[in-house]
Amino acid sequence: MSDIYNGIAVLIPTRNRADLAVNAIQSVLAQSDSSIRVLVSDNSDTPDQLERLARFCADLGDSRLRYISTPEPFSMTEHWEWASQHLIELFDANHFILLTDRMMFKPGEMKMLEAVASAYPDFLVSYNHDAIDDYKRPIRTVQHSWTGQLVIIQASRVLEASSRMVFAGMLPRALNCIIPRAVLKKVRDVFGNVFDSIAPDHNFCFRYLALHNNFLYYDKSPIFHYALTRSNGKSQSTGVVNKDNADFNSNLRNNRINYATPVPDFQTVLNASLNEYCVVKQQTSSQKFPDIETEKYLSCIAWEVRQIENPTLKRQMEALLATCGWEKSKDTWATTPPQDVVVLRLLAWARSLASRLLRGNVAKLLWCFGAHHFGIHPPQVNGFTFQTTNEAINYLNRYPIRKSKNFNHLQYVTMGWGETADFVGEDVCCVTVQPVSSTSGAAGVTAVPHF
Repeated sequence: MSDIYNGIAVLIPTRNRADLAVNAIQSVLAQSDSSIRVLVSDNSDTPDQLERLARFCADLGDSRLRYISTPEPFSMTEHWEWASQHLIELFDANHFILLTDRMMFKPGEMKMLEAVASAYPDFLVSYNHDAIDDYKRPIRTVQHSWTGQLVIIQASRVLEASSRMVFAGMLPRALNCIIPRAVLKKVRDVFGNVFDSIAPDHNFCFRYLALHNNFLYYDKSPIFHYALTRSNGKSQSTGVVNKDNADFNSNLRNNRINYATPVPDFQTVLNASLNEYCVVKQQTSSQKFPDIETEKYLSCIAWEVRQIENPTLKRQMEALLATCGWEKSKDTWATTPPQDVVVLRLLAWARSLASRLLRGNVAKLLWCFGAHHFGIHPPQVNGFTFQTTNEAINYLNRYPIRKSKNFNHLQYVTMGWGETADFVGEDVCCVTVQPVSSTSGAAGVTAVPHF
């Protein structure tokens, strides 16, 4: 049965991050000419955080906004499941978006998503997201190239890439999707709930891919994430525990983290993502899920271990890699042929000089002055630095990178928060794309060149 478009409802789940939730709420409600409705679900266990967010929502007095709070503190997965049930009960919309409290919509982008959902009401639509790297100073923006194109992504190809530890940014991870009501119903009917396991975003993703043959990808980043010092994932990738990571782990109940992976003791972000792939593969016994390739698995884990900042944890993970048979000589990113060192240093010096000239603080001021007074768009680079997160947010919203002519899915094969996984080589070819057209063979798809 067709999910006729009748509006979008946005779910914003949050826990003890009232200030961030306020930003997320305002980024949605500030969208002009939008009929979007918002449900804020507060899972905070700190009284002042609960009171601050509840008061903000009440004082706002916006009929599009509803606020609910959990009857007791839930784990992240339990909260998403509880909130999703209330979302579909409280709103009659047939399309839903989940926006985490560390994400914000860019100005004007919601209108485009409404147009996509209206044109293709039966399809789940995923999209990319940009980032503000404010984990350390100076702060930088990470903006991806985009075309505004809609493409059909084959589930089998994406699953093949995932089995090789290539997790593309286009993956439908719930927090980067327009999800039809019928999709939520089908997932719940088959699995008993929409969200489960430890990483609910990836768990939903692989459940969806198990049940469907394709999805639409909107090649743009209408949202961005930030506040990496409050990120559980960033804490996990660096090995430096923050309060959100400690809170997340304390609420895991009886679940052992990464329990379904080949080596559960690897404490990395990619291993957590792979865990949900393995969980759904085991639950469904679907032939769509290829077996994990051991060497590629260990190779990617080795890359992640190199990024760990906690020296004790890093030594433990290196020892575990050795126990699993991984040899450091296989790590092609950790070693450089001696004859190439001089050339690489010269190239690094040249890049550094160019960066200072084009992207330094003085250059940034000049570019922004030119953009404001003469309509000169800043260069398509991510190298400008900022002293505050708000300064970076304002720049990203005011000077987004311009539309690209060519779809480049290499940009969306990412590691962690958004670094290009350039080491995967030919494996990125596993992710094939097909422009949406009237001849695509997908029911209900009509020709839409670009949004």
